[in-house]
Formats: sequence, structure tokens, C-alpha cells
Amino acid sequence: MQKQFKGLTSQEVLESRRTHGENVLTPPVRESWWKLYLEKYDDPVIRILLIAACIAFLVGLAHNEYVEAVGIVVAVFLATTMAFVNEYKAGREFDILNQVNDDVEFKVIRDGEYRSVSKKELVVGDILLLETGEEVPADAVVEEAVALQVDESTLTGESKAVSKFPEDDPRGAEKREAGAYPPHRVYRGTMVQDGHGVFCIESVGDATEIGKTAREASAVSEERTPLSRQLDGLSKVIGVVGFGIAAVLFAVLSVHAALVGEIVMERGQWIFALILIVSVLVALVRVWLPIVYDFFDVIRRPKTRPGWLQQEGITAWLKPLLYGAVFFALASGAAWTLSALPSSPSNFLDADAGRRFLQFFMIAITL
Repeated sequence: MQKQFKGLTSQEVLESRRTHGENVLTPPVRESWWKLYLEKYDDPVIRILLIAACIAFLVGLAHNEYVEAVGIVVAVFLATTMAFVNEYKAGREFDILNQVNDDVEFKVIRDGEYRSVSKKELVVGDILLLETGEEVPADAVVEEAVALQVDESTLTGESKAVSKFPEDDPRGAEKREAGAYPPHRVYRGTMVQDGHGVFCIESVGDATEIGKTAREASAVSEERTPLSRQLDGLSKVIGVVGFGIAAVLFAVLSVHAALVGEIVMERGQWIFALILIVSVLVALVRVWLPIVYDFFDVIRRPKTRPGWLQQEGITAWLKPLLYGAVFFALASGAAWTLSALPSSPSNFLDADAGRRFLQFFMIAITL
């Protein structure tokens, strides 16, 4: 005997919405656009290129040539801006897609009449009617079903559709233990693959099964999966090999240029170049030192990283830059006092030699 459904009254709909909330999933918290943009500068390569731009600018001061410095800055700006725009645009399009999806209408019975209401207006207790090809908009209990087949792959990963029956249907008893979910319930995000049915909504919004899953997925977890550990190991190997090749290449190019006479400097200029290189290494310690620790991890002799190296934030990056500048000032001042440097600051570093070092640096980083 077919059931008679009257559905909720208008007053009951309001009461249900106040009690259980709307049928809307809480969107994930998104960072502000300026934070999203600044994150693009977290890439060590971007930071190295910015340092290279500063070095190119200082070298260009000697002959008023700033083309290389400007070129590096423009390249960094374009790379970071394009990455930011693509990520920001993707986030906006995802939000718009969700908003449009919430406006899709479904058939319900309210006040004894058939009505069409949007997904976000559905409430707990609504009598919902679904047919083949429609998405299940909320978690519900099957009241009536005719050859009902539901695709639950969004929740279970199983491509084969499962049969659904009312709770008092004896055909559902034998399938109760076989499936991941009870045969008399349907869940938001699944699809009606065949047949049709009548349902009573029991959970909406974040209280649905997919809402709980999304909330758990967005929570920060300290547990590392085997795949994530393997990917971390691979990235460490790539970083160590890449950094090693870059360092060796820079050293080989510099030594070769000095031996063949492409770089000709006096003793004091070589001392200044050494001071400059050490200062840059101090300033960029947060870039290359983690790679050194990664090397020990790769060879399975891990070392404990110091606390200051694990700190995050702009202050953690500004401190090494400040230390590098202080070291450069003190070392240069001491060397000049001891007459180890040329008498004129304009002769501390040969402009052509400085340009050569910068070229070798950019070649090593690029490769």
C-alpha cells in the first residue's frame, strides 16, 4: 500500500531551519589575497633571484647599468603574479561553482503539495523526490523506492551502483552488511543512477556525511602518510642534487675564468670578493642550510635542525639578512683598516669581474 505524504508545513520548515540550519556546506577558510600573494615569495628560488637582483643593482652602480637588475625583478614579478592570479582565479571559480550548485532546484512535498525549492532551502524533515540522473542534495532515509540504484563512488570510491530500499523492505536486510552504508539511506553528493524514489531528509549542510568528511579533511593533521614521506624524500634528493650541481658549477666557472684570464683582480679585490661571498652565504643561510640537513637525511644520517632554522615568518628571514649585512660591514671595515683592500671604495670590486660572478651565479641557479 502506497504511503501518503503531506510533507512539512511552512511553519515547520522555519522551525527545522532554525534548529538544524541551512543545507549549505561551510566553505573552507581562505587567506586574504595579499597573504596569498606573499606566499609566492616563499619559494627559495624566488628569494635567491631577489638577492641576485640586489647584487646586479650594486654591480651596476659602477657604470650606471641596471638592465640586468631590472630584468630579474621583472621576471620575478611576472612569475609570482601569474602564479597568484591563477590560484586566486581558481579559488573564485570554485566558490562560484558551489554557489550555482546550491541554487539547483529539487522537488519536495510541502503542505501536501509538490513544490520546487533550491538545494540550500531544503531542511530536515522535507519529503524529497528524486529521479534518475539527479544528485542527492542531503542525507536522507528511503521512504519509497522503485528499481533505485545509487552511485556512491564520491564517498566509497566504488564505481558499481548500489540498490536502495525502504528500511522495512526485506530485500534490504540481506544487503545491510554487504555495503559501506545502509541500504535504506542515501547521502549528499551521491547520484541516482537508475530508478526513482521518495526520501525524508534527516541531515543537511555540515551535518551530512560529506560535510563531516570535508571538515575532517580540512583539519590539520600531523600524521604523515607513506606517500607523503616518499614524496618528501624525493624532493630532498632533487634539492640536494640540484643545489650540489649549482654550487659546483659556480665554483668551476669562477676558477676557470680566473685561470684563463677572464677575471683579473688584485689581491685586495679578491679579499673583498671573498667577504662579499661569505656575506651572501650568511644572508641566505635559511636557503642553503636546510639543503645541507636534507643531504644528511638522504644518506640516512639525519641531524637535528636548530630551532631558529625551523621558525617561520618574515622576522626569521630578516635576521639572517641583517647578520649578513653586519658581517659585510665589519669584515670590510676591518680589512680596509688593515689596508687589505684598495684605498678607494670604487676599486673594491672590478665591475667586469662582478658582472662575471653575477652571470655565473645566474647560470648555476638556472640550471
